[in-house]
Amino acid sequence: MQIDAIYEHGKLIFNKTIRLRQEKFPVRVELPDEMLEVTDDSKRTRPSDPWMDRLEEIKQQVIKMSENNLPELSMKDEAYMRAFSLRNNH
Repeated sequence: MQIDAIYEHGKLIFNKTIRLRQEKFPVRVELPDEMLEVTDDSKRTRPSDPWMDRLEEIKQQVIKMSENNLPELSMKDEAYMRAFSLRNNH
């Protein structure tokens, strides 16, 4: 459902009276571009996404591994790597 609201001092004020079934749940907010101030630290001010946080954690673990400690590629992994290489080179 889409509902109009006004943002005022950290709160959303709905144009209609509504009753919510839960106290906390995800929502999607569309903001007009002209209302945003872009700063260098904009990445740090974004809300945390648990999946992206976990992906970043795994990425950092792999980056820290030495090449000698990386697991051996399976035949299936090597086939995927060749397929991606072929796809990207054509």
